[in-house]
Amino acid sequence: MVLLWSLGFGFWNFEAHAADFLLPAAPLRADLARFNALDTETVTNHISNSAAADFLTANAPRFDCPDRELVEIWHFRWWTFRKHLKHTPDGFVVTEFLTPVKHAGAHNTISCAASFHLAEGRWLRDPRFLDDYTRFWLRGANGQPQPHFHKFSSWFAAAVWDRACVTGDFAFALGLLDDLVADYRAWETERRLPSGLFWQHDVKDGMEESISGSRTAQQPRPTINSYMVANARAIAALAQLAQRPELAKEFSAKADALHRLTLDKLWDNEAKFFKVLRADAGSAAVSQTSRSSPASAATGFQHSRAPIPKAATARVFSLAPTGGEGRGEGAVAPTREQTSTPFSSAREAIGYVPWMFSLPDARHADAWLQLTDPAGFHAPFGLTTAERRHPAFRTHGTFKCEWDGPVWPFATSQTLLGLANFLRTEGARTPTSAAGHAAPQPHADVGVRAPSPRAGGFQPPSTAPSTPQPTRPPSASSSLSPTGGEGRGEGATATHLPTRHDYLATLLTYTRSHRFNSQPYIGEYLDETTGAWLKGNHERSRHYNHSLFADLIITGLVGLIPRADDTVEIHPLLPDGAWDWFALDAIPYHGRTLTILWDKTGARYGKGAGLRVFADGKLLTTTNHLTRVTAQLPPR
Repeated sequence: MVLLWSLGFGFWNFEAHAADFLLPAAPLRADLARFNALDTETVTNHISNSAAADFLTANAPRFDCPDRELVEIWHFRWWTFRKHLKHTPDGFVVTEFLTPVKHAGAHNTISCAASFHLAEGRWLRDPRFLDDYTRFWLRGANGQPQPHFHKFSSWFAAAVWDRACVTGDFAFALGLLDDLVADYRAWETERRLPSGLFWQHDVKDGMEESISGSRTAQQPRPTINSYMVANARAIAALAQLAQRPELAKEFSAKADALHRLTLDKLWDNEAKFFKVLRADAGSAAVSQTSRSSPASAATGFQHSRAPIPKAATARVFSLAPTGGEGRGEGAVAPTREQTSTPFSSAREAIGYVPWMFSLPDARHADAWLQLTDPAGFHAPFGLTTAERRHPAFRTHGTFKCEWDGPVWPFATSQTLLGLANFLRTEGARTPTSAAGHAAPQPHADVGVRAPSPRAGGFQPPSTAPSTPQPTRPPSASSSLSPTGGEGRGEGATATHLPTRHDYLATLLTYTRSHRFNSQPYIGEYLDETTGAWLKGNHERSRHYNHSLFADLIITGLVGLIPRADDTVEIHPLLPDGAWDWFALDAIPYHGRTLTILWDKTGARYGKGAGLRVFADGKLLTTTNHLTRVTAQLPPR
């Protein structure tokens, strides 16, 4: 039967595409039927629940792997994403909240996660949703940008370029080049300091109630400065394609200069981390003296939420508080900044944002020691937004969208993007610790177990969905789990630079967090030790579209690296020995349909053993190992 999908202004025939698909649609349709049965559809945008199966069968890539829960949440996140596709008089837009919120603009749109919307949605087969959405932000207000576009920082120009590297439609992006240039210049007028760095309030990064942040001070932050480097590089690349060499030269120079400033001025060499620069230091872009200390000394860590003690208010928290220096009796309320350093006292997850765009180099690798440290960012139910050892961790209250420590999927998405880049560059080499020794490796079982709400780690694949309990602590079998859920006790392993095992473990912990009352769920933010969503099942928070999921599997775990040319590059991050098989299928890429599969024996899919890449059903390349491969796309 020919599959047709109405978009309100025409029909699209997908029969030719479906003939090339390896994976059947039945598992997707079965999961969607269950999601529909569980859902109270209080808001219906362009694609109703009843139409979701036909739409996603025709449009979404398909994924298969031994981890049933990962596949289930893959289906769930596509099911939630299509809820946010909204047809308006200004064309299609993508919403963040389904219900109206006061801080939104036209059609309930918010720019905070717009770049994530482009990253996730670029894998849908029909390009018209994101074509409209991109034009909406840049030209949707009578030919001008939306007035609320700069209400939040973003890497929008970079996301436009990245999307073109998937669709292959550079003509669309080139048609917006002047709009992107004007947008960059507007940011320079609004947010650039005399030093050349950009400043932002934490709330305008979408990260309010943070330890480092302010709603008034003009603080240079790793976020906006990294975004603006990436935006400038994207504009330069588009200008080069447009044969506008002077514009390309101008924006390459802007990117290079800001890149240097970001590395030189936002890197705290004592803490070995990218940090927020205090406002009084930021305007002058103070230089740093070289300081060296171990990146972590996480002894005596206590997971409590008492305020910061008087004795610690003048410290730089580059090391974990020990003994009496922790939080306890005689404590006073924390203040934002009480140190003589030019930097915030806290390491925060935003320190990993520069790796989203591959800005750091080998000198900065020790920042990643904090990812696997239970006194750093590693917690039973995900990566925290601030280091757990800091006295101001989780002290700003609850239910106010605070970024002082809880797990935010937005930050997890950014960190996993950065981790993928790190592992493919510096992390691919033999890692060394801050002291120059080879970093200890995780136990062998980390590759097949992640901190999980289920006792005993993974369960074998089955046709029934898994149902972890959100309040049960993760399995102690993971080498990354803090013993007893707090601190580090007997049997805990040393902090180490992350490996592909840690990428998989972190991705699976993120996957397991998608639960509310044992059912698939995505909300705003969650408790790091219980997995409880801190807004509960509030109507505003349900189906929150503020993070990535499919893109992390496509570009991260499976490793399809979008490129401007017609080279297909695959660089998997799945650890050797973790799975015997996986398949990523029906991937729209440069006008073709890709299939990427790993089949150790060839028995699972019947297409041969090893890592194999197909375009429109034709084999492009194969290898016997989970390693980087490239191949040329055939002519269309």
